[in-house]
Amino acid sequence: MVAVYFSLSNIWGGDAGETVSTLTHGVYLLIFTLLGSLALQNSSRHRVMFAAIAGVTVLSVFTLATDASKVIYLRKVSDFNPGPDNVIDLAGYCAIAIMLSMIIARERRRVTYLLLAVIPAVMLVMTQSRGPLLALVLVVLATLRWRRPAPSALWLGALLMLLAALMLIFTPVGDLLLMRFESMSNESGLRISIWHHVLAEVGLRPWLGLGFNHELNFINYDGTHISTAHSVYLGTLYKGGAIGLALLALLALLLGYGLFCALRAFRA
Repeated sequence: MVAVYFSLSNIWGGDAGETVSTLTHGVYLLIFTLLGSLALQNSSRHRVMFAAIAGVTVLSVFTLATDASKVIYLRKVSDFNPGPDNVIDLAGYCAIAIMLSMIIARERRRVTYLLLAVIPAVMLVMTQSRGPLLALVLVVLATLRWRRPAPSALWLGALLMLLAALMLIFTPVGDLLLMRFESMSNESGLRISIWHHVLAEVGLRPWLGLGFNHELNFINYDGTHISTAHSVYLGTLYKGGAIGLALLALLALLLGYGLFCALRAFRA
């Protein structure tokens, strides 16, 4: 329903020729989600998880070998890098690999599988991406079973924390990551300015929005050219209007209910 609506939004957004293309990508996303769900329910799902972790690890090693300085200081990768152009997306891949490593370690009851997460974790920290890092922390806190861990798990956890601390202290990554979090207060004014502009444009077509392929196009007060809303929710409101935002809220409620049922079954 969400894919169909936002595909149709191209019609009143003045880009009707992209309607079929947007709908096709929505179908692809749905098929990919279904395949992933079926694969993770299969008895050999650990093979799929190992393959995903291996892919992210190879990409991380390649990026570390070719673009380490660019990632740290410019938060960019080279054009020949086979991964995503945006380091935030790369950080998201790494966070998923870390979560898969934790799932395998829990289901196989061997903490040594957490070592699979070391390289993706290094890459995640080097990208200095706050969103994926905070999301990973929240997921771990929400799904962690609070019970006394085995001594081997404590030793391995302490070793991983020590390695992370050494990396943050003796490399420029620690200072840069700290600066990224400190800059959040300064960036709040920039975001508020962007969101004010978004709401002003939404007022032109509040119910249906300006269309899925429509992008922001203005210069912010700091001289930066802005093309995105920097917010999933306001971006949805901008492109799909109040109806699109309501559909997103309905989807979030359904996903939240499914997550609640899964957590209750997991902890039972």
